[in-house]
Amino acid sequence: MAGKNVDILEGEVGQLKADLEERFCNFQNQITSNNKMLEGKFTAMEEMMKKLLEMKTNPATSEVRETTDGHGMGGNPNPLRGRKNSEVEILEEETTCPL
Repeated sequence: MAGKNVDILEGEVGQLKADLEERFCNFQNQITSNNKMLEGKFTAMEEMMKKLLEMKTNPATSEVRETTDGHGMGGNPNPLRGRKNSEVEILEEETTCPL
């Protein structure tokens, strides 16, 4: 009977070992997949940073919006839009005060 119990335990230990190996393999695959995904994201981020740096160092070649439209250097970069030739009507108030 003791031999039968040993055989059962050996079988259970073998099954447990196989299950752990399978889980470990799946875990390694998930880590590998996550690493590849992160590498791709970092590569894309690196490319964006290179483009931004290039735009900053070469403003003449990049599409940079100038803020000197008719205002000269140091002019108002945010002019009011859609208010050309608008007139303000001033109403005269009565200057008499009731006593």
